[in-house]
Amino acid sequence: MNTLGNGVSASATIPAGSVLKTRGTGLVTLDRPGAAPFGMSGVGGAIGPFDSPVTARLTGGSGFSWAVFNGQKAVLAVGAYQLDPEDDQAVIECTTTLTITAKQGLTSIVPDFACVVIPNGTTSVASDGVALLNGATTTLTRTAASNAMFAIQARASAADSLVVNGS
Repeated sequence: MNTLGNGVSASATIPAGSVLKTRGTGLVTLDRPGAAPFGMSGVGGAIGPFDSPVTARLTGGSGFSWAVFNGQKAVLAVGAYQLDPEDDQAVIECTTTLTITAKQGLTSIVPDFACVVIPNGTTSVASDGVALLNGATTTLTRTAASNAMFAIQARASAADSLVVNGS
């Protein structure tokens, strides 16, 4: 999910038919054409699907993260993105150059975790320092020019270990 620090703001356009999911505490204000802005704060949940495009202004609070699900398992990543159990079997479409972080414990929650990433510009996949990516805690970089898409798959033979294909 996309993350925002305490007091940090961002905006996102949510396409028609999509759902905004949030975690942690923060503030979400929705601007819909022809309607007054609608704001809400508190603990995460899901908002939508929307019948027309909506602009969301998001302000981070304690542990705030968010994602736009465009369809059942398509995710739009717009900034620093952390892999989450909900991303299992998803297609993550990067809307800009960004870093996706794999955290310790993901494969203990979803042992057969797998997702596909559509890069935009340069997409980096980083370890939190514990999770292994292709056997190491280094950062792997994939470019859209070389990879129309790439996969991230849990390694069944080792805890906290993921395989990232592509070059």
